[in-house]
Amino acid sequence: MSVRERDVVLDAVGTSTWATASRTSWPRAARSAAALREVVPFAGLDVLNLANNHAGDDGMTALLDTVRAVRSAGAVPVGAGATLAAARRPQVVTRLGLRIAFVGFSDIGPSSFFAGPSSPGTSFATRPRTRVSAGSRPRRSVPGRSR
Repeated sequence: MSVRERDVVLDAVGTSTWATASRTSWPRAARSAAALREVVPFAGLDVLNLANNHAGDDGMTALLDTVRAVRSAGAVPVGAGATLAAARRPQVVTRLGLRIAFVGFSDIGPSSFFAGPSSPGTSFATRPRTRVSAGSRPRRSVPGRSR
């Protein structure tokens, strides 16, 4: 089965877009919002995790530009945002009547990439944070699963 035949596809973006990048750490293929607008529909990507150890390589302005570019391309960004609350916020995708919540985290630094209460960045993974963001159990019963 190909990726495009799946109901929901989650992937990761390990870079930021060129539009506002202050520097480049190493050459990458998809460096623009235009490239994302081509790749996302072609690959059938629905959700893109932006939290990773290269998310802030080009600065926080470029990271926020990437969040906008992912949305513009038709995918849902997780794991990064203008504030810690935005970076941690679960995003819901509905397929076949089922609502699926996605969150994104990274457990790799540098810590300068991590979002703060009023500063942009990524969501750093710690056990308490992932449990609070993702929830410790489903909000409704799932057939075949006991609570």
